[in-house]
Amino acid sequence: MPANNVTLYAIYKKTLTANFYSGTNKATNDPRTVTIWNRATSGTVTSPTTYTSVWTFVGWTSATTATASTSYIGTGVTVTITASQGTVNYYALYKALHTLVYDANGGSGAPAKSEAYGYYNSYPTQQNGKHTISSTVPTKTGYTFGGWNTNTSGTGTNYTAGQTY
Repeated sequence: MPANNVTLYAIYKKTLTANFYSGTNKATNDPRTVTIWNRATSGTVTSPTTYTSVWTFVGWTSATTATASTSYIGTGVTVTITASQGTVNYYALYKALHTLVYDANGGSGAPAKSEAYGYYNSYPTQQNGKHTISSTVPTKTGYTFGGWNTNTSGTGTNYTAGQTY
């Protein structure tokens, strides 16, 4: 015969999710879930070690911005999700080296190339590398320098010294 009195307790659970988006425009999601029970207020998951991109992976960010100062976590890092958050989103943060090359276009004395990192996340937000157009003036015998252009014939976009590209 069972005991005279038995108390049954309600058991509650909640599933918490961390979405880890990578690739272009959140193309790939590697969700991580944890179930918490009763009075638990948070759970942990581990950030993925794989991601999709042709750019260099920097880390995982919850920010929807992509700059050199965007904070991020690495791969294989423990992430805490609180019950009040329920679901959190992380976006892969990438960087790529952007190079601005000057071509004297038949002249001589073009400035040295300029390199700067551009940043991208899978939210998608992108910040291209910033270049300040050089004040160095190339020369061509019998001609006056008329500025820089994205097309050899001058039908592209014009740029002047000090302008940002």
